[in-house]
Formats: sequence, C-alpha cells, structure tokens
Amino acid sequence: MKCRSALGLAALSLLTLATTVNANAEQVKLTEKCGPVLERAGKMNDGHAKPWTIEVTGTPSGAEVTFERATKDTPGMRKYKLASMGRGMAAFSGYWERDADRAKSPYAPVSMVAESFPVAIKTRYMMEDGFRECELIFSMESGRPLKVANVLKGAAPGTASAPASVPALNPQVAQNQQNIAANSARIDQNAAGVAQNRQDIGVNRQGIAQNQQNIAANQQEMKSRTTLVNEKYAKPVTGTAETWATYMSGVPFQQNQFCRIIQNWREELSLAQQQRNQIKENIAHRTREQRLTALMPDGNFQNWIVRAVSVKQASDGSAAVLFELPCDVVIGSHACGQTPKSFVGTIPENSRLYSELVSISVSDFLGVSGSFSFIDEKSAFKKDRSVASFTTMKAGTHCDAKDVAKPEAEFYASQVMTLSTLK
Repeated sequence: MKCRSALGLAALSLLTLATTVNANAEQVKLTEKCGPVLERAGKMNDGHAKPWTIEVTGTPSGAEVTFERATKDTPGMRKYKLASMGRGMAAFSGYWERDADRAKSPYAPVSMVAESFPVAIKTRYMMEDGFRECELIFSMESGRPLKVANVLKGAAPGTASAPASVPALNPQVAQNQQNIAANSARIDQNAAGVAQNRQDIGVNRQGIAQNQQNIAANQQEMKSRTTLVNEKYAKPVTGTAETWATYMSGVPFQQNQFCRIIQNWREELSLAQQQRNQIKENIAHRTREQRLTALMPDGNFQNWIVRAVSVKQASDGSAAVLFELPCDVVIGSHACGQTPKSFVGTIPENSRLYSELVSISVSDFLGVSGSFSFIDEKSAFKKDRSVASFTTMKAGTHCDAKDVAKPEAEFYASQVMTLSTLK
C-alpha cells in the first residue's frame, strides 16, 4: 500500500506541475491571411472568390504550440501546429478536416529559421483541384517579441529524464525515456545534415565562380547556333523529328546545374518519403531552394535551350507559353483561371515578343533568356529569411502543363524576355 501511495503521489505531483506550466504559459496568436482560390477547374462559388483572415490562439506545450478552430459553413475543424526542431529551426504543418467524411485539406508544410516572435511565413492551402496562397503570422498575444526557443521549450538532447522515484515502479516511463533519447539522436543527425548542406552551398558558390569562363564560352557557342528573331522575323520551324540529342552539347552550364539540383532533390525527397521522415522531407525542400538561389540569386537565366510545348492565348489576350527542359521540368507562363491579376509570365499583347511567337511551332527548339518568379515577389535574400522561394508546383496540378508533361514533373513559373529559334 505504501508503494502504491508513493507512486500515486509522484504521478499527482507531475500532473500538478504540468498543469501549472500550461496555465502560466503565455498564449501565441496565429493570424492567417489567405487569398482567393486559384487554378480550380470545377465550379467556383462566391466563397471561393473571397479571401479570408482568421485569428486563433494556442498555448505552448513543450516544443510545440497547436491551434484549433471550428468552421461553420462546412462543419469541420481547422488545426495548425508550430513546432521547434532545435538549432534555431521551426516547422509549420496543418490541415482542415471535414466532419462529414473526415476528408482532409492540408497546408503545404514549411520549415524555417526563426529567432523571435513575430514569425511570418507563406504557404498554400491545398484544395481538391485548387489552392489559396496564404500568409501566416505567429505572434505573442501580449505583443512581446519573445525568443522562439524560450516559448517552445523542448528537452535538450540526451538530458531528458523522469523523476528518480518513478522508473522503478512504472516501466512505461523508462520506455518513454528511450524514445526521447532516440528522437534526440535523430535531431542531432538532422542538424549534422543541415551543416553539411551549408557546406555544399559554399562549394557550389565556389564552383560557379570558377566556371564563369565556361559560361561565357557556352554563351558564345549558343550565339553561333541560333538565329535571332529580331534580326529576321520569319524562319523555318525546327521540325518535330529533331530530338534533345541534337542540342545537348549546347546546353549552358547554368542550365545543366539547374537540372542536376532538381535531380538530386528528387532522389533525396524519395529517400525521405520511403523512410517516412517528414523532417528529412522538409530539409530536402529547403536544400533545393538554397542551391537554386545560390545558382541564381536574382532568378535570371540566359541562353537556355528549351523545346516549345505550348503556345496559347490567355483570357486577357496575352500569350501563355510553356517550354520543356531536358530533365522533366516545364518553365513558362502561369495563366490559369479567369483572374489576370494572378497571371505570371505571360507576354503582353501587341508587344514585339508577342509578334515573334507567330514563327514558333510546338516541338521547336529555342534559345531563351528570362527570369524565374519568386513566390514572395522578391528576387533577393532577406534579412529574416535565408532563401527566397521560387514559384513552383507539380505539372499535374497546372492547367496547361498537365497536358504536355508527366504529372510528376515540376513546373517553374518564369518570364521570358528574349527568344531565338535554333536551326
């Protein structure tokens, strides 16, 4: 009886302590601002065309804070989680679950470097056949700029332990300790991976500097292989019989590196998905963005060899073009739906470049220069973010790219500035 009483008092003490900590924890406020639905192929109702702003609070518990908000028009529950991953990193995830059939609409997960509140991130709320662009702002309800590490207080690696009087009486506590130690070891491994990725970025930057002469040589070779559209308007089309093998020797260094980064990311992401490790998935996405912005800090590309796969007129009269790269990537215009304000990379009607498209046929090989679109519309590094994110999605979710590329291929929104037809 004395042993049972001691165990009961220890458990009661732990419960009382946990209750006290939660009661004293300052609440975190989440402000969610989402735009109208984009790229929806089905019927659009009035609610889809309207943006929303939601505010909800959550109480930190250990290394994370969760938020929940019930929805009324379509009964369900919206749930969010901001969790510390240690080493100055945090991760966001969330979804809306419908009461009727438990169907879930997720948010695109985001990992970030966050030092203090407030923290602002951008993500996408994914629907059945569309999405909303969203900005999430996490701040302390009191408005104080508290350190994220002081609010999301996770156990330090290797230091988690239970009270001395409990393990001998409760085997479950010992098992929990083993799980905590294993998770801490995995966190250390992920931190080492992040450090290695940063070293790789440094190596890539050095390689870019060392290969500037090669880029210049490739550009000169490109000029010798092309016929500039602005020199002669009408040129014979390339013809559908030609393949990538004809032009691979002329692909510039920058384009080759872009394709190599995409291929490495696919392999790293596939391995993380096989291991069912969401942290590794987030690191794979982040590493891809770091390497791309190291390769193209301002998003510009020059004299890339592409194959035309779609030339269409958008709803506002501008031209929407799609070009294929030799690595299952499609670049070009994003002109889905009937909202011209959300179009990216279209060519204005009555412009000289618009007129030159008359000489282009699908399957033509071209030399193009332009710039990639950034999701936050900023083409440079920001003080509060280590990288800027390119506007990208799976080709299968794009209104036009899904018809000309593999569904699992990537689409990158870009603005074409010049183009030339290859003989």
